Amino acid sequence: MSSVKQVELDFTLTMHANFHIGSGAGMAGMADRVVLRMANKELVISASTVKVRTRYHCEQLARALDIGICGGRATHAELCKDKGPPCLICRLFGSEWRPSTLRFADACLVEALRHLVREQHPSSTGFDYQVVSHTRTRLNRLLRRVEEGALFTFEEGVKGLTFAGRIAGTLLCVETTVADIPLEVLALVAALRLVDRVGGKKTIGLGACTITVDNLIVDHKTVTTSLYEVSDKDIEELILYDDYRRSA
Repeated sequence: MSSVKQVELDFTLTMHANFHIGSGAGMAGMADRVVLRMANKELVISASTVKVRTRYHCEQLARALDIGICGGRATHAELCKDKGPPCLICRLFGSEWRPSTLRFADACLVEALRHLVREQHPSSTGFDYQVVSHTRTRLNRLLRRVEEGALFTFEEGVKGLTFAGRIAGTLLCVETTVADIPLEVLALVAALRLVDRVGGKKTIGLGACTITVDNLIVDHKTVTTSLYEVSDKDIEELILYDDYRRSA
């Protein structure tokens, strides 16, 4: 049996290295590739960035536990195309056949850092502590030399910044008496813990981070048990997820 539950999750994302969440635009005379900012010039981690990385690690977790999922290179690529019970990934993140019911919000700077941004606004001080700029080149792999005209300025957010984000919405959950929280929520928490990098240029060491779940509410009830203990103790129950899903 399945039921719809209301889920609210607050998390903190801490950057342990410089990072680049690109805006897709440049700033003439300053940087060719700039980082994403809000209208008030504060850096932000877009909701899509958090969702994509969380989904990637949730898919990796599902494959490691031999849970049937659809989409991409999955073995059961069209598992949820029919009217059967959706797989774990479709329940959490949606697909072309089923809309997502969980909403990921942009992760914004924590209040203490936002206060510093307001105090050190670039228009008044000429310095923005949030970012650093580096000059980079592009290599021609065939000729083994730097390409002509490929010198550009690359903007990076500095390490040490902390962002607060939120995931909220309804979630179709299988009914079990094993785990203290729904298995779908357990998988979501585990996937968030697995996220270790965000943004572009990860292969050169940018974007190292950790995500900590600060608060979790399921059906208006706060989960008081340590989320780390819950994941370590009950993650093995996800191995039986397909059995629970088929019997729902």
